[in-house]
This record gives sequence, C-alpha cells and structure tokens, in this order.
Amino acid sequence: MVCKEIIYYTDNELDPHIMEACQSQIASIGLPIISSSLNGAIDFGDNEVFNGKRSYLSMFRQIVNCLERCRGDVVFFCEHDVFYHESHFDFIPERDDVYYYNNNAWKWNGFEAVKYDSRWLSQLCCYRKIAINHYRKKVHFEKDGIKKRFEPGSRRGIDKLKSQYWESEYPNIDIRHGKNLTGVSRFSLDTFRKRKPNNFIKKYELPKGVDRDALLCLI
Repeated sequence: MVCKEIIYYTDNELDPHIMEACQSQIASIGLPIISSSLNGAIDFGDNEVFNGKRSYLSMFRQIVNCLERCRGDVVFFCEHDVFYHESHFDFIPERDDVYYYNNNAWKWNGFEAVKYDSRWLSQLCCYRKIAINHYRKKVHFEKDGIKKRFEPGSRRGIDKLKSQYWESEYPNIDIRHGKNLTGVSRFSLDTFRKRKPNNFIKKYELPKGVDRDALLCLI
C-alpha cells in the first residue's frame, strides 16, 4: 500500500482568517502533515521553525526540511493560501519518476476565478524520492545566485523528469490575496505577454463543487 503524506510550508505572513480556514480544511483530510513555518511555530502537524527572510530560497529550504522528515512514499505539496478539496488527496501517482499536477485548480481573488493549464507548485503530487532530490539541487542553485525557479517537470527544470496532469473530482481554490509569493495573479489573457495558456476559462463565480460559504467570507 502506498503511504501518503502532506508537506505544508508557510511564511507566517498570511491573514490569520485565511490561514486558519485553509489549515482546517487540510486537517480534515486525515493524512499525516509535516509542516515548516518561517520565524515562528504553528500548531499544525509535525512542525519545525525555519528562521530567515521571506524568499524563494527560504521556501525551498522549508520544502527540503519537510521532505527530509517525511516517511511516506507519496507527498502532496500544500500551501497556506489554497483551499484543497478532499478529492485532491485521492490521487495516487502511476509512476515514481514523473511529477503530477492537479489541473482542476482555480485562482480566485474574491471577484473572479480563472483556470488554465499550468504547473502550480501548490498542486504537485509525486513520490518523495524525486521531490527531495529536486529541491536539494534547487537550494544549491539558489544559494549560488542561479535562479532555477521553474516547477519540477518543466522544460527548463533541474532534472530531466517529465510531468503530467490529473484532475481531481472537485476543484481546489488558490486564494489570491495580494501577498502571494508563488504564482502570478493573471485574470485576463491580455496579461500573458509571451505565451498564452491553453484551456483558459474565466468565471465571475466560484466553480461548482467548492464550499462557497466557507470561501466567500475570507476575502
């Protein structure tokens, strides 16, 4: 049987109202949670504090810290400002040398929601052994001033492993609150300068299958 775990990393700078709601949703799944928090402890899963400034390097180090403490085969990357549906965690990767991204994820700013084909770190699920190798290398490059911030499995990634999409039965909601570290908040095709994304969809309401009452009170 494949053992699943959740890694959760936070910079501790999120509105507590949003953070608590997202944590409560993740905790309801019932999987083991390994967490890393920046400059302060949190009462969430098996927590360790990482001291440093808010940056990509700090986030990569927090991810490595979580992965090193994991004991599961498969890990779900969970970020503090994403409202995850329980169906997200039903997924089991078919292969142990491929990065998998849930493509049923919507960015939402309280007014509009968009969905398109993209590798978002907050939607990553894969075998722990490939994730830890990838992020150890990422820390090394970032420390040397070499920016390697493309997500695992992308064309310009660190290793040569590939990525695939899957879609959970119900969507995850990436809450865009104005202080997100990862993922650019683009809600119009006009804001994509070089390359337009595939399967761009825009709505002025939350997609079906999400807890609207829980989300509408957050922003």
